[in-house]
Amino acid sequence: DATLAKLRLVGNRTGVAVWGGTLRATRLAILDNTALGLGAFYGAAEVTVSDSVIRNNGEFAINADEARVHVTRSVLAGSQYAFLCFSSVCDVTRSVVADNDIGFWGQASRGTHANNTYARNGTAFRSGLADSPDAVYDDEVRDNRFVGNDIAVNILGIASSAYRRNTF
Repeated sequence: DATLAKLRLVGNRTGVAVWGGTLRATRLAILDNTALGLGAFYGAAEVTVSDSVIRNNGEFAINADEARVHVTRSVLAGSQYAFLCFSSVCDVTRSVVADNDIGFWGQASRGTHANNTYARNGTAFRSGLADSPDAVYDDEVRDNRFVGNDIAVNILGIASSAYRRNTF
C-alpha cells in the first residue's frame, strides 16, 4: 500500500506501475513517459488518482487490467489511449480527457463516468465486449460534455451501458 503526493514522474518508460495492493495518488504530474503513465495490473485492489495531470505518455496515460481505478479532478491528455480499462472497474469523474486518439476504452469492464469533458479526441468514449450478468449496465456515462471529437461514443460488441444527460 502506498501514497504518492506532489510528485513529477517525467521521461521514464513507465511512470507508475501497481501490481496488487492499493495506491492513493494526489497532485501528480506524470509526463512524457515513453510507454505508460500509470498502470494498475492483476489484482491492484484500489488505485485512486486525484488532482493530477497525466499528459503525453506514449501509448497509455492509464492502463488498467484486472484492477480497480478511480480518477477524479484530473487531466488525461496527449496519449494514444488516455485510459484503457480491461476486465476492471474504472471510474472517471470531474476530469478532462483531451487530445488523445482514444479517450476511454472499456473492454469487459464496468465503471461510472460522470461530469467529465471529452474534447478533441479521435474517439472520446468506446465501450463494449462486456456481458456482466450481475450488472444492469456495464458503464454509466452521465452528465458529461463531448466537444470537438471525431467520434463521441462508439459502442462495440455486446455491452449494456447507460448514457444519461450528456451534452454532445
